[in-house]
Amino acid sequence: MGQDNCPIDFIPKSNKILYNQKVIEEIIEPSNYSAFFLGESHTINFEPEFKFNFIKHLNSKYGVKDVFLEIGFSAAYFFNKYLLSGDTTIFINNSLPYLWGHYKDFWNDLYNYNKLLPDSVKIVIYGLDFERKEIFKLFEKAIQPNVAIPIHLQKTFEDIQTLNRNRNLFFGDTEFKKEVSKLSSTFQTYQNDFKTLYGDNYKIIYNAITNKASPNLSLNQRNKIWLENIKQIITEKSITKFIGFFGLAHTRYNNSTSLTVALKQCDFFNGEILNISTIYKDFISTDNPNPNEVVEYGYKEKSVFDKFYNKNCRAVIIKSSNVPKTSFKTESDFVIFAKEVSDK
Repeated sequence: MGQDNCPIDFIPKSNKILYNQKVIEEIIEPSNYSAFFLGESHTINFEPEFKFNFIKHLNSKYGVKDVFLEIGFSAAYFFNKYLLSGDTTIFINNSLPYLWGHYKDFWNDLYNYNKLLPDSVKIVIYGLDFERKEIFKLFEKAIQPNVAIPIHLQKTFEDIQTLNRNRNLFFGDTEFKKEVSKLSSTFQTYQNDFKTLYGDNYKIIYNAITNKASPNLSLNQRNKIWLENIKQIITEKSITKFIGFFGLAHTRYNNSTSLTVALKQCDFFNGEILNISTIYKDFISTDNPNPNEVVEYGYKEKSVFDKFYNKNCRAVIIKSSNVPKTSFKTESDFVIFAKEVSDK
């Protein structure tokens, strides 16, 4: 432990990492950037730890507080409620993503860090991807206290409660799409009633039910809608610095629709962009159809991993221009080569 040249080191017998902020500053020079992207591989051990430390680094030194995740508007609402309250029943009762593996540690660490911050720099989570089952939880739980549901909407809210009890409902199912479409139609018809019901939460409700992102879209279509959503959020919130954690298929430089490419050509964000990608050894990914399968290397990654990884470190960070273009995972500014599972 404590290798001086390791940007990220092992902590013995722990999934936690030793994040060497001084070394990482020297490598990536974050002061040159306003948007910080991690093209993640959706792993469940290393990434939650790195993401927490990366947020803390950029928040404490540069005041970056706005964090975009690959989630919908509904999930962002619940995660922000957790960061303000620390109430873990929010995780249990709302069918949320990003709770697998060590992500519960991530949220706990982020809450404990965030609660000590002044309001002006507290972390805020944003979603721009498709809505999952938690959209129905949002409609049920974001209603203002002491506001009665109109008679003509009572059946709608009874249906919402029934859907929230259905453990077999999945966001890719025909039933899910049908129920969201039905709720959207009701929302459009009775918008004034919904404004009264949700008060200050109405904008979140509106963003969730009108969200165009869908799991059935192609990669490029999804990227384009994400850009629309990020434009709306950045413009409304006057955001000038932010962090984005997205699957690296959405952040790679060799696709014109990727957020890192499109943002450089847009008219609503002028900051410089830092793009970091990830390559792992021995990883378990949420994208893997077998949730317990450990993959030694990803596609065409062994040669570059063996060349650049330092086995004395949990992870190293290498400038992408020094790494052979073996796959789209090297289409970035820097590459993290990491041991997903700590074995020390």
